[in-house]
Amino acid sequence: TPFTSITIKNSRFTDVQPGDQKAYIYETDNFVPTLDNNVVAFATAESLRGFAECVNTTNGASFLNYTIELAADIDLNNELWTPIGGTGAGIGQFRGTFDGKNHTIKNLKVVNNSVNINNSATGLFGWINTITIKNLKIDGANITGHQYTGVIAGYMESIPTCVIENCHVNNAVV
Repeated sequence: TPFTSITIKNSRFTDVQPGDQKAYIYETDNFVPTLDNNVVAFATAESLRGFAECVNTTNGASFLNYTIELAADIDLNNELWTPIGGTGAGIGQFRGTFDGKNHTIKNLKVVNNSVNINNSATGLFGWINTITIKNLKIDGANITGHQYTGVIAGYMESIPTCVIENCHVNNAVV
């Protein structure tokens, strides 16, 4: 007998990749389960890149009220990074909470040479809207952009619903 409802709560999912529906935590063709107090955590550069790609290829709505955490320090090894939330307003945006849990992202490298104002948000996060980024450290960043350029985020669309708190950046060139 197929089930008609499910609740997933108080759970932690570490280094998972999204399912074919570009969603974390659940995957169903029939309904969206109730999600309550769940956390998705990343401990590797590969899984964090997978998350960024997932956000950038969806409309971002599936991440509303998600909590994403870092589970360890992550070294991006100066490999070219595509900002989480894309570089412009029309691209998928993460709209949840990103909690670094006082971990450090090392060796972040972002290059965006676009002169188009709608595609120029450059940073770990690109174009952010209705988001909280907290308890994050970045050490060693090289960020190149035309405009809307920063280390944590390039562009904050909706103040006061964008919150960046207890974030620290060391050894950065912007």
